[in-house]
Amino acid sequence: MPALSRRAALTGAVAMVPVAMANAAPPLIWPETRTLRAADDSMAPFIRQGDLVVVTSVESFRWDGCYTLREERGAADVWRCQSVGRQGILVKKDNPDHPYSRVVMSAAEFAAAVVGQVGAVGRITDASVFCQA
Repeated sequence: MPALSRRAALTGAVAMVPVAMANAAPPLIWPETRTLRAADDSMAPFIRQGDLVVVTSVESFRWDGCYTLREERGAADVWRCQSVGRQGILVKKDNPDHPYSRVVMSAAEFAAAVVGQVGAVGRITDASVFCQA
C-alpha cells in the first residue's frame, strides 16, 4: 500500500480508500448517496449525536439494518428496521432511554416512508484537520 499523507493518516480509513485504490478501477458509487449528521442520540451506541451517516436511496425494504424514514413532519430520521415475517417490518430506536416506541409497519407503509438505507457511519474525532491553516 502506498504511504499515506499526514492528512489521510489523520482522517482515518475513509481517506485511505482513494489513496489505496489510486491505480485500480474507480469504486462503484451510487449517485443517490448522500451524507447527513445524526441530530441526537436516539440510535446510540451505534450512531451518536454528530456522527456522519452515509445514506443510499432505496425504495423498499431490502434486508435488516438501519434506514432513514420520512416522519410526519417531513424530516428524515434513522431507525433500525427488522423483518418480522408476515407481520411486517419492526421499526425501532437503539437507545432504550429514548422515548420512541417500537412500531410494526406493512411493506407498503415502509415503502411510502423510506428515504434510504444507511451504508456507513463515521465519527470525526478532531475537526481541526479539516480546517485550512
